[in-house]
Amino acid sequence: MRREVRTAPLLRLQETGDDPVERHATWTELFFDLVFVVAVAQLAAGLHHHVSIGGAAVFVGLFVPVAWAWVNYAYVADLFDADEGLFRVVLLAAMLGVAGLAATLPAAFDGHTTAFVVAWAVLRADLVALYAWAWRSDRALRGLVAPHAIGFGAGLAIWLSSLAFAAPGRYVVWACALAVDLATGLLVYLRKQDVPRHRSHMPERFGLFVLIVLGESIIAVSAGTAQSDWSAGSAATAVLGFLLAAGLWWLYFADFDEHVFDWALAGGRRERERSFVYGYGHLVLFAALTAIGVGVQLAIEEAVEGHGHDAAPVLGAALAAYLIALSMIQRAAPRRLASQAIAGRLILAALAAGLAGLGGAVSPLLLVGLAAGAVLMQIAAEGYLDISVVPKEARR
Repeated sequence: MRREVRTAPLLRLQETGDDPVERHATWTELFFDLVFVVAVAQLAAGLHHHVSIGGAAVFVGLFVPVAWAWVNYAYVADLFDADEGLFRVVLLAAMLGVAGLAATLPAAFDGHTTAFVVAWAVLRADLVALYAWAWRSDRALRGLVAPHAIGFGAGLAIWLSSLAFAAPGRYVVWACALAVDLATGLLVYLRKQDVPRHRSHMPERFGLFVLIVLGESIIAVSAGTAQSDWSAGSAATAVLGFLLAAGLWWLYFADFDEHVFDWALAGGRRERERSFVYGYGHLVLFAALTAIGVGVQLAIEEAVEGHGHDAAPVLGAALAAYLIALSMIQRAAPRRLASQAIAGRLILAALAAGLAGLGGAVSPLLLVGLAAGAVLMQIAAEGYLDISVVPKEARR
C-alpha cells in the first residue's frame, strides 16, 4: 500500500478570485481576541488608579504597543486566511504570550517595565517567525513578507535595546521601535505598485475589537455601582454612562463600511494612504474608548462617595480624542464622512476638551449627562435616528 507523502505546512496568500465566499473572523481569531480583553481590563485599571498627566502618558505608552500587537496578529490572519493545525497552535501560543503581557501591566504602571519589555519582545519574535514561515512557503509573496520581517525585526531589536536605559530614556526607545514598526507597512504598501490582492476582513476585525473595548465601558458602569449604596444620583449617572456607551457604539457602526481594505487594495496609492489613516486611527480610538470607560467609572464613584474631581479630565479628554479619531477614520473610508458631520463632531470635541478642564466644578451626573446628551444630539444631527422603514441606500 502506497504511503501518503506529507508536505510541510504552508502559509499562503488566498488571493481574490480563488474563493467567492465572503470572509469573516474565524473561531480561532475570536478566541484570540478574548485574551486581549484581559489586557484592556488591566490597562483600564491602571489608568483608574493613576489619574494624572503622568498616569495618562503611561496609559497611552502601554496601550499603543498592546493594541499594535493585536493589529499585527489580526493582519497576519487576514493576509493568509490560515485557520489550520499549525497556525492555530502558533496563535494559541501567542495567546499565552498575551496573557503574560497582561500580567506585567500593573507593575509597568508603577514604573517596573522590564517584564513588559520582555513579554512584548516574545510576541514580536513570534510574529517575525510567522513572516519567515510565509517567506519560505510562497515565493510569490517574498516581496511583501520579507520587508515586513526585516522592518519588524529591526523594531524588535530597538525595543530590546530599551532594557539598557532607565525611564524616561526607555520610553523614548519604545517610541523609536514603534515608529519603525508603523513605518514598515507604509513603506511596503505605498512603494509597491503590484500589491497582491486578497479578500480582507480587517474592517470586521476592527469592529469586533471596538466591541471588546466598549465592553469595558459597560463593565465600568457595573463596577462603579457594585457594592455601593445606591442613590438617585449614582443610579442616574450609571444610566447616562450606559447611554453614552450606546451613543459611541451608534456613531461607529451606523455607517460601517466593511470593504475599506478591498477598495484600497484594488485602488492606487491614494486609496492605500487613506486605508492607513483608517487602520492607524483605530489605535487612538481604542485607547480613547478605554479611557472613556474609566471616566464613566470615576464619575459613578464620585456620585456615590459625594466627592472627587478626576472624572472630568479623563472623560472630557478621552471623548474629544474619540470624536477626532472616529472622524478621521470615517473620512478615510470609501464613503467619506460628510463635512457637516465632521464640523459638528469637532465642535463637540472642543466642548468635551472644555469639560476636561472643569475638574470638580460640575457634578458627576451633569458631567456624564452633558457627554451623553451631546453624543446623542450629534447622532440625531447626522440623521442616524431616522426610524423610516425605507432602506438607507434608497434614501441617499
